[in-house]
Amino acid sequence: MARDENRGDGGERERGVAAAAEQRVSLSPVVSSKMRLVVEVCSVAFVAIAVLGLLKMVESNSDLSWHLSDGYTRHNRQLDSALVNIVSHLNSTVYLSVLSDMCYKCPFQMKKIVEPNSSASVTFDTRFRQHINLSTYSSSLYLTKSFVDQGEYVLSINGITSGSLNVTLDQTCFPPDSNIPVYVLLAIIVFIFFVWHFLHFLIKRRVFCQFAFFLPIEQLINTDLGVPLVSEDAVEVAPSMRIKSVDAFRGLSLAIMIFVNYGGGQYWYFQHSAWDGLTVADLVFPWFVFLMGTSIAMSFRGALRRGTSRLTLFWKVVKRTAILFFLGLVLSNHQSCGRSVSFSNLRILGVLQRLALTYFVVASLETVSATSTDLNLRLWWSFARDLFPFWLTWLVCGCLILLHTCLTFLLPVPGCPTGYLGPGGLGDYGKHFNCTGGAARYIDHVILGDSHMYQYPTSMNIYQNTVPYDPEGILGIMMSIVICILGLQAGRILKTYQSWARLVRRWLLWAVFTGLVAGVLCRFEQFDGWIPVNKNLWSLSFILALSSMAFLLLSFLYVIIDVLQLWTGAPFLYPGMNSIVIYICHEVFEDYFPLHISVPQTHIAHLAMDVWGMCFWLIISAALYYKDIFIAI
Repeated sequence: MARDENRGDGGERERGVAAAAEQRVSLSPVVSSKMRLVVEVCSVAFVAIAVLGLLKMVESNSDLSWHLSDGYTRHNRQLDSALVNIVSHLNSTVYLSVLSDMCYKCPFQMKKIVEPNSSASVTFDTRFRQHINLSTYSSSLYLTKSFVDQGEYVLSINGITSGSLNVTLDQTCFPPDSNIPVYVLLAIIVFIFFVWHFLHFLIKRRVFCQFAFFLPIEQLINTDLGVPLVSEDAVEVAPSMRIKSVDAFRGLSLAIMIFVNYGGGQYWYFQHSAWDGLTVADLVFPWFVFLMGTSIAMSFRGALRRGTSRLTLFWKVVKRTAILFFLGLVLSNHQSCGRSVSFSNLRILGVLQRLALTYFVVASLETVSATSTDLNLRLWWSFARDLFPFWLTWLVCGCLILLHTCLTFLLPVPGCPTGYLGPGGLGDYGKHFNCTGGAARYIDHVILGDSHMYQYPTSMNIYQNTVPYDPEGILGIMMSIVICILGLQAGRILKTYQSWARLVRRWLLWAVFTGLVAGVLCRFEQFDGWIPVNKNLWSLSFILALSSMAFLLLSFLYVIIDVLQLWTGAPFLYPGMNSIVIYICHEVFEDYFPLHISVPQTHIAHLAMDVWGMCFWLIISAALYYKDIFIAI
């Protein structure tokens, strides 16, 4: 009887829940419109607070006049520079040569010649530590100094003591830290994040019951009935459910990519590294390729479950590859690239072209290897059923790594040492000036020709090399296929294991494995590793290091977005679901108002404009999302 009574109570409770749900469903248009309003208002508020706050700092700093002794003000100098006024009390000529800390194995470069008993002014790069050599015919002095951006210094050469120059270097102008705008921006983001979640907490606690209709229906039901506890052994993701963490990760990568492409506030750590090493700008494109592989694994299994034939899948792969490659040709040869375009100087490769070729290889492999269901669940080796059935993919991956390594270290390059991985130019003390990239550049030079390559590599600024080098070149495509296959593996794990704890553990194991291998290859050093971490080369250590980070970040986002549901993934979820369209549009409209406005040449002003550009496309993508516009290529 007690059991029957409990059933009766349960039936009444179920009917009550059904009635409440039916009542809420009737409010769905209101809920939808209110949610759109909230998202748009919060997005605009974020942009307004961030940009207005930074522009206010511009206004306040514009009144500061750090006058220099030569009559120029702070705003007459370039960003990331400091002025040093040299006063010589010697009766002999002083030669000043400089070497940047980032220019590895470079010779000192003559910077200034100071005549006897005279003064002179010279600017120094403030991005990296500077090594200064002062010398006369009979004496010399070596200094190491990190200069402050827009600072002013006086270098007094007082005499010669015991065969060494007697100098003093004093700072006379103390501008504020140029990184303060970045700190303010981060504080604004953190503040908005916590305010958003605090309001969400208050709503869930019924403090603002009258605003409850702002919540989605599913959250309203959870508020009434309680959110079910997550079990490590029982959590399953429905086959039709979209994994929001993948879209959020893709959108985050795209948002950072837009920010750095628009200039990143002209901060050096938001620019691509000169050669070896990593910056924020170096992370996003490999992550995008990684997530493309993850999406391939998820979408192809779903297509096979719906009965799509493999021949139809392959035809779609060919069509999408052709469209992406064509769009890449258009973007890579836009007139705003700084040169008139003709067939004689058409750049053949680029970002979308690399995505297209990588997609074609990996998607073709998955067309052959993918299955609609898990056929190996009951076999003794089922613990590795995300690996063994896809032996063809891993065979191709291993062959690509072997071929890339052999070409890189064994291919003879005329005029260059075999296996050279340096930047050329001033690197290696200028011995291999035109050997930038070694075999990677040589292959592009032979197959494509110099006029069809990227003409302004990032190494030019530091290493002063003069030959073209394409960071999206042919040899690097092999490594982009490898990192896409690693992303494909992440997607296979996601579709194979239903327990969130098991799949996250496997992702973390892959993160540790790829990270350790990358560390060993580069010997955990920026320079002098066997295979340095290098974005220009897309070296093996580079793609493994970025894969390790991607596995870690995907694990974190999956837990907080899809498992614990602590975050919806917004606003990065929106560009992640229209990624190619947003990427193309941000390139095409880069030089148009309101994305391009003339601002003072300061970090604060550039940061405000670049953040605004990023947020503009976040708002556009949110509008597309809430209007159910999803453009697939």
